Amino acid sequence: MVYLKNKGRETVIQQYLASHPDASLTEIGKFLGISRQRVHVLLRGMGLKTNGFKRWEKLTPHQLDILSLVAKGYTDRQIAEVMGCSGQAIRGQLQVIYAKLDVHKRKDAVQSATERGLLPR
Repeated sequence: MVYLKNKGRETVIQQYLASHPDASLTEIGKFLGISRQRVHVLLRGMGLKTNGFKRWEKLTPHQLDILSLVAKGYTDRQIAEVMGCSGQAIRGQLQVIYAKLDVHKRKDAVQSATERGLLPR
């Protein structure tokens, strides 16, 4: 389906979502043969918010551990020491966490995770 233009894709996406209301961005992307990021752009272009589509892209226990340390105010270096890995690995995991939560900052990630019940208040 990669050959479809944006308008054609929009129609196909609408039909797919009608029959698969719980589909994730990844599932929609696999169906269309495009990346999850491209699906995100298309849905935004259609005026749809993509937060609900990420509900199946859950944080791993390791990512939740990292996020709980972020919530406690730990720096990347401190988290790396606690987790026994490099600061670069922590920064990479934080980028994945931000993408899954559809945020761009530490504070927003903690707030989003708390609102979703992933972290205690």
